[in-house]
Amino acid sequence: LAYYIQHRAMGTGLNTLGILSRETGEAREIRPKLSIMLAFKWAPDGRTIAIVGQDFKGRRGIFGIDVQTGEVSQIELSAPNTYTRLLRWSSDGRSLW
Repeated sequence: LAYYIQHRAMGTGLNTLGILSRETGEAREIRPKLSIMLAFKWAPDGRTIAIVGQDFKGRRGIFGIDVQTGEVSQIELSAPNTYTRLLRWSSDGRSLW
């Protein structure tokens, strides 16, 4: 269960994503290498979170975060000066809109 995004200093990469394990009750934080994080949605596989944000190259879009490693991958880039706010995974986890 991802339960918060904390912005310590917007644009600096000090943002934190809080995750709570339903199975163990363990709470932990990951700090994805993104300068801005806005909205997020779990993938059906339970291993990835899609997050709307911006990377350190100034590219805005949707990024995938591996919840075990915190590694960030690019899913889709947005047009300059725009952000996608709503995310929805397809039931098979292969598409995001």
